[in-house]
Amino acid sequence: MELQDLISIAREAGDALAKNFGKIELSQVLGVGYSGDETVRADHLAEDIVLKRLEEIGNVEVISEEAGQVVFGNPTYRITLDPLDGSSNYIRGIPIFAVSMEVRTVSANEPAMAVIYEPMCRRMFSAEHGEGAFMDGSRIHTNRERAFHECLFDMDLHTAADSVKFLKFVEMFRRFGLSLKSFRSMGSCAIPLAYTAYGTLDGFLDFSKNSRMVDIAAGLTILQEAGGSATDIEGKVIEDEYDSVIACSSQQINRMIRKLLSV
Repeated sequence: MELQDLISIAREAGDALAKNFGKIELSQVLGVGYSGDETVRADHLAEDIVLKRLEEIGNVEVISEEAGQVVFGNPTYRITLDPLDGSSNYIRGIPIFAVSMEVRTVSANEPAMAVIYEPMCRRMFSAEHGEGAFMDGSRIHTNRERAFHECLFDMDLHTAADSVKFLKFVEMFRRFGLSLKSFRSMGSCAIPLAYTAYGTLDGFLDFSKNSRMVDIAAGLTILQEAGGSATDIEGKVIEDEYDSVIACSSQQINRMIRKLLSV
């Protein structure tokens, strides 16, 4: 599999979402997906396109937010797929959503490449292991020059009416909220990670495991290839059973956030 294959697939799926953006029928709930969240027709529209293209390539294992595990042939690559990251935005007519895919080698379980496609502004973020990160083919880097008090972070606020998650978020926010001027919550995980790689944001924060690996896998790979740093609150590598995400433009910013949270 080549990076250009992944870019082409993400673009096809994303452009189909953009073409159908605003259609009421795509908000129809079809059941519960593999992730445990409600899945709507728009999720399946994008997922079906991606899976069809990957089946043509063959020898891949796909872990998708909607379909779960799908295997084509004898896999040499494992693909973590979120066909529509930001589905709540999409079905409400908010044009902030993306197609997100990360590819790992099966043999070594190491990141090989990743893409995040933002269809409404036709921006393609990509990365290849050891080759850096790109936006529409141009090299990108995180912003390491911004003073901490000027930093702008996106935070995952989807606490799903869970009082434990909500109170945990409130406590964490209390510890460092006054250190910064402003925050964002875009309703997507992939996009703020890509924006941090691009240097327009300074980090993506999830204190309560509101996100899942399908939401963040591609973004973490692109961020790290752009020079960023991502750990959990304790400074550990983010793996499948993570409980928090502190993904920042640099190790220094990562450490400063974690120090404030540990107070």
